[in-house]
Amino acid sequence: MMKRISITILLIMGLFLTACSSNNDGEQKEDANNEQGAATTEKEKSDDSSDSNEGNVYQIGETAQTKTSSLDYPYEVTVNSFEITDEDVEGRSLESYNLNPEEGPRFAVVNVTIKNTGDKPFTPNQQMAADLVYGESNGGEQDRDNDFFLERNDELLPGNEITGNLVFTSRYFLDENTLYLVYERMANEEIKFELPVPKE
Repeated sequence: MMKRISITILLIMGLFLTACSSNNDGEQKEDANNEQGAATTEKEKSDDSSDSNEGNVYQIGETAQTKTSSLDYPYEVTVNSFEITDEDVEGRSLESYNLNPEEGPRFAVVNVTIKNTGDKPFTPNQQMAADLVYGESNGGEQDRDNDFFLERNDELLPGNEITGNLVFTSRYFLDENTLYLVYERMANEEIKFELPVPKE
């Protein structure tokens, strides 16, 4: 009689241990699945962020939308054309800036259209700046805004647009394969246009 009771107890304990083991396996599998799902979500977020960054680089002829990093004025920029030249631009020569074309300096001329897409007027030259950035070194030049595209000094009304030349000077343009026209540089609102450098 005692032998049967002992065997019955052993069987019950065996069943209990088996059930606990199965439950632990299930929990471990669930934890592993949760970890894998979290890793996949993080990867998707990373991929989305990468795509978003790449989406901020535009080509000649494309229109980019952004806003001023200081007061959140929304605007659009379209790059219409780009050239590098040692010839006079709008009546101004390289020599007028004490630059000798024979030593390598050139004008970089970027024709752009700026449109106020918000509901408040703003003055472009007071609220935004354009930099021409070298592809390799990330150094850059500021445009000669006192001499060219002077319409930027006037108030730009909502829905209105202006078109003109951004003009830069440097002796290093032709050393690059690509230059970038950048607005809102180093800010979250940064946009850039890829400008392939024509070789002479």
